[in-house]
Amino acid sequence: MTRKSRRDTNGLCPMALAILCCMPPLAAAAAGTVPVLGTDAESVAQYDATVRDAAHALRWNLNFMKYDQPLNTKLFDTLAQRGVTHIVVTVGLENSLATIEQGKLDEDLKKLSAELFQWQQSHPQVQVIVRPFHEMNGDWYPWGFKKEHDGNSISQFNPAWRHVRSVMRSGFPDLPFMWCPGVNQDNKFGAYYPGNDEVEYLALDGYNHSTSQGGWTSMRQIFHDSLVAIRSNPAIDRTKPLVIAETATTEPDAAAAALGHSKAEWFGRSFGNMGWWLHSEAPKFRVGTVLYFNYPDLHTGKALSPEAYKNDYLVYDPQLPNASVSRSAFRASVRDLP
Repeated sequence: MTRKSRRDTNGLCPMALAILCCMPPLAAAAAGTVPVLGTDAESVAQYDATVRDAAHALRWNLNFMKYDQPLNTKLFDTLAQRGVTHIVVTVGLENSLATIEQGKLDEDLKKLSAELFQWQQSHPQVQVIVRPFHEMNGDWYPWGFKKEHDGNSISQFNPAWRHVRSVMRSGFPDLPFMWCPGVNQDNKFGAYYPGNDEVEYLALDGYNHSTSQGGWTSMRQIFHDSLVAIRSNPAIDRTKPLVIAETATTEPDAAAAALGHSKAEWFGRSFGNMGWWLHSEAPKFRVGTVLYFNYPDLHTGKALSPEAYKNDYLVYDPQLPNASVSRSAFRASVRDLP
């Protein structure tokens, strides 16, 4: 899953439409439950347009910010007023593992955690969760250790994680941390799992990039092997809440379209696809939350040119000829979720 870094000078980047099982804070998803809907920060209007007839409340939010940026309290206040119960803050650390462990980010991280703590004290009904080092097992972020990217090594990861956790919890005691590797990089998660006492939420990121990165892949193909690896690893507590923190499908490229693939198919209820997965695989692996990355351009954070919309992740984009069909398929798959 080749990815480029998401960066945004305003502290917020792409958001996600969320399909989730609404869990009480730090409770494991019960076996047999199926995922509910939420959204990210900037796509609230798109969320409403997508699921307005599915009667789903807005409960979860996923947003992105750099470690040295001030907290967007206006956004957080709006989300709390909207009834959001969980806000996941993806903290872009923008440095190598060695630099992070050496403490060069500590003052900024202390400031951020203090701001988060102060905000939550005023909004006790909302649980704030931080997600640093996401997709650490890849080579597309400065902290990624795949192929010793940027001089990082897998042995440096757990010490860097523990350092960041210790620093941020000095300003926000009991701040929940989400550990989130990318799918199918190696699935040897035990080598870089910081430990059950260092992690409150487990998570995975995985996408269908059409045929540009290994072929059109269904939701089952994206997540099955990594979920098996996590849930069968004796070192990882099986009762911890498990989240799909990012997932999405692009528009099919020419090769995929020639084979009959479409967003509507990917969202549908046939074997392996999203609707089937939410009702079959999510309960099987006790996945409590699924966030759909509802954003037009993953790589730049800017609107795409018309000819480039094959990379569009939006559930519904009126610039696309099959937008209504895609949205209908999405709605049909989530309408009967809790």
